Amino acid sequence: MIAALTALLLAAPTGTLTLDRADPVVSATIDNVPLRLRVALDQHAVVELNPDAAASLTTLKFERDGGAQVGRISIPGRVARARLIVAGRKVDVTASSYPRPCCTNVDGEIAPDLLPFAELHFTSPAATTPTRTVNFAMERSEDLGLFTRARTPGGPVLLLFTLNHAATLATGAGAAVLARGGAGRFTAETGTETRAFGIPRPVRTMLLDRPVAIAGFTIARAQVRTADFRGDNALPPVPGVDSAPDIVAGDIRVTARTPPPQRAISAVTLGRDLLDACPDIRFETRTRRLTLRCTAP
Repeated sequence: MIAALTALLLAAPTGTLTLDRADPVVSATIDNVPLRLRVALDQHAVVELNPDAAASLTTLKFERDGGAQVGRISIPGRVARARLIVAGRKVDVTASSYPRPCCTNVDGEIAPDLLPFAELHFTSPAATTPTRTVNFAMERSEDLGLFTRARTPGGPVLLLFTLNHAATLATGAGAAVLARGGAGRFTAETGTETRAFGIPRPVRTMLLDRPVAIAGFTIARAQVRTADFRGDNALPPVPGVDSAPDIVAGDIRVTARTPPPQRAISAVTLGRDLLDACPDIRFETRTRRLTLRCTAP
């Protein structure tokens, strides 16, 4: 009887989990420890925990994994198999943790397709009524997490989505594609973006003189990780600087030797600057179908 009930709880997901689009957090437990987990469309196929949350799971057997690569930074990591319980439903997951906190105001993050529900509904009840619908068939990769493939005037890109970060962000190779199709140019504005594994990466603002239409959205500006995953793609020059964008001080540490190019990953992550126009978002966990209902662009 107990075995049959456990099998039922671990069966194919059913039902809909409704989340506040502005703060998509679920209450869960692992190892009888209550956790608050943010549901992140751009998370990898793990429950990524802040170090203090991972330390509270004293019966889990964390082991070293192969670590992670964030741009040019390698970081060690630990993983453990765990049983996650959400709203009485159980699912077996991989919990991971890295030296830096990954997530503010919560204990960790979880990808939507790991949750034991057939559908996730991110909604903003007070928002303007949507007027258009865009559907995406999402794929998953170890490097990127959930993504879809999209074409742009400058070539194909791998398109990601985040509700937890304000700015649209491109890798070096992704920015090169946008720049080719949209007459991209860098400004003098620089900063940092903290995304994967809590690692801050330098970024530079790129403006597109011909805004690029991509999968129903129009990109006029993006933050660019100039030092990361550019490959041998050329980027626009930085105003007033002779060096290539990825070796400008502030983009990466300048040394006596120019670092070798990384492999190219032409990725663009749409942030809240574009997705705030989509108050109603649904994700089907079995098919990984993402449906955005948005207002007119």
